[in-house]
Amino acid sequence: MRCAVFGCNNNNGKNSATKWRFFHFSKDKAAVKQWIHFCRRTDKVNVKNACACEVHFAPETFERNLQFEMGLSSRNPTKLLPSAFPTLTTAPAEANERQKRMESRSKKEMLTTILKNADPVEVIQENEVGEAPQTAEEEVIDEKDEKILRLETEIQRLNSVASTLNKCKNEQLAEIKRLKIFTKTVEFHRNNLEQKLSCIFTNGQIEKLRDGNKRRNWKEEYIAKSITLCSTSPKVYKLLRRNHFPLPGVRTLQWWSKKESLATNI
Repeated sequence: MRCAVFGCNNNNGKNSATKWRFFHFSKDKAAVKQWIHFCRRTDKVNVKNACACEVHFAPETFERNLQFEMGLSSRNPTKLLPSAFPTLTTAPAEANERQKRMESRSKKEMLTTILKNADPVEVIQENEVGEAPQTAEEEVIDEKDEKILRLETEIQRLNSVASTLNKCKNEQLAEIKRLKIFTKTVEFHRNNLEQKLSCIFTNGQIEKLRDGNKRRNWKEEYIAKSITLCSTSPKVYKLLRRNHFPLPGVRTLQWWSKKESLATNI
């Protein structure tokens, strides 16, 4: 698979050192015109099979993967937004120089083809204006240009990744700060509530409210008061228990009454 953008040599061939991510052209008729215009191709682009590599897309054109950003997933299946289209070029200065050379060669090849199909008189002109064989020095320059383009592309991709990571880091720091403030607020309200409840309940009752259904060891003093309340009105006592009022269970009171040999109607 090769990038359809003119001047970009990114591909996933056997000799490619980097495995690039490619994205097919948009299926929207209005958006696909922007893709074709960006490619700057002189030939016709087959939009069904053509692809553009990841380096031509800005970070904001991708869908965010929060699980990957927060470290909850090792996979990052990058997806483009429906309205996304390529906007970034790679190594514009070097690409323009290479583009000029390729256009010049293309013109010479076209001229050679025309001259071949022309009259024999014009064939002589073909030898005069035909493209000279590419020298070893030009081949070395082309190879260096391709390496520079690949390096520039890799640098741009890494800068894009670093920018995304830095943005995620700032968002996580902001979230941590918000959670710290929230924790302090909750702690303040809890202490304030316990202080107000201490005017009504004992420490044991407050701990019962805090622990929920966890069993507690009630003090004898509070057991005695609960036995008195339950003996006075068992129905009221059970009603308070059903409404989660922090009181010992009826069986607990019965056990203590039996242990202390108390005459109660529990």
